Amino acid sequence: METVGTMIDELGIVESIDNAIKQDKKERKVTLGRALDSLYEYGVTPLFSLISQKTLKNLDLVPKYHHLDSTAIYVDGKYNSQKEKKEGVVHIKKGYSKDHRPDLNQVMLEMI
Repeated sequence: METVGTMIDELGIVESIDNAIKQDKKERKVTLGRALDSLYEYGVTPLFSLISQKTLKNLDLVPKYHHLDSTAIYVDGKYNSQKEKKEGVVHIKKGYSKDHRPDLNQVMLEMI
């Protein structure tokens, strides 16, 4: 059975943080980029799911309810809103937000 500690070791997260502390600003960006690449390759959804499952098990918790929440994140710049949607790619588009700002680019984030 894979543990969170094993995953952290495999992803090299601790080593990346230790190395980043000793590095200059440019080297820290490279190290952070490599850490983010490792997280992307593993998959942040499976990682979050595994951490959540392990936490529930370790604390002997049994979830009784599920909750769906969403939020909009605003971004500036030119993005892929005119291109065809691809699986696994964040699609940024203009939309109607709670702030009533249809002119802003936004990404919707939903979590259960």
